Amino acid sequence: MKLLAAMATLLLGCISALYLDAEAQSFNPPGQDTYNFFCASCHGYDGLGGGWAANFVEDTERMSKSDEELLKSIHEGRGNMPAWEGTLTEEQIREVLQYIRTTFNGQPTFFNVPFINPEPISQGKWEFAPRILVCDTAPVSEQRVRRAVKFWEDLGYEFGPIKFNDTSVHCFQNVFSYGYIIIDLVGSRHRSKAVATTTGWFEPITREIYKMKIVIESGWADSERVLEHELGHALGWRDYNQTGHIMNHNWSRGGMNAEGVEHIDETSP
Repeated sequence: MKLLAAMATLLLGCISALYLDAEAQSFNPPGQDTYNFFCASCHGYDGLGGGWAANFVEDTERMSKSDEELLKSIHEGRGNMPAWEGTLTEEQIREVLQYIRTTFNGQPTFFNVPFINPEPISQGKWEFAPRILVCDTAPVSEQRVRRAVKFWEDLGYEFGPIKFNDTSVHCFQNVFSYGYIIIDLVGSRHRSKAVATTTGWFEPITREIYKMKIVIESGWADSERVLEHELGHALGWRDYNQTGHIMNHNWSRGGMNAEGVEHIDETSP
């Protein structure tokens, strides 16, 4: 009943991408992916608001407000817009405002230096150990999958059974695959400059993770750290842009440092 009730509500998706280097990362400006996913459905991809949401292009009075005022509105919500604090990180909120200012309003923000979270942030957790399905089209070897899984097991995480060369509906149809991490080859909607992408579905109140899907470019599946990074997203961790960290979304600046993303057993006394 709990799952059925949750499925009747909006399942919050999250998209995270791993880029090869800074040049590839600039394929989408900071804040664009977050804006497109969370904001464009109301404000429009053109920022005009569709006649009922805030118009970032033509509402000069609104856009003349200070960054602090606009950040407060995003954090706390305003009118029909919900509060985004708790759903988006401070870094994401600042990048979204920066994207709105520079793309629709032609004005820079006062914080062009990227905000770096002081520690890694979790956006959700699995209630049970997730099972892993490796689709038969996935460009990754069994050895590579098991090595990436062991990286996270050594940090205290548990996984269910791993099934390789899967040809079930979970890989080839848009079904709700509760409890699965699915690994596959990139599809036609994948951002070409990204090495890999993880998409997740969450229960909007409890932040329980229901499903995660990882897609990887064929030439990168067996490369160092790529699958480890995406499994980190599949376990609920956001990007953490510290040099040398496993969750750095710039592959060339990442590393195997896992400080702050170790599993904590909340049931222990």
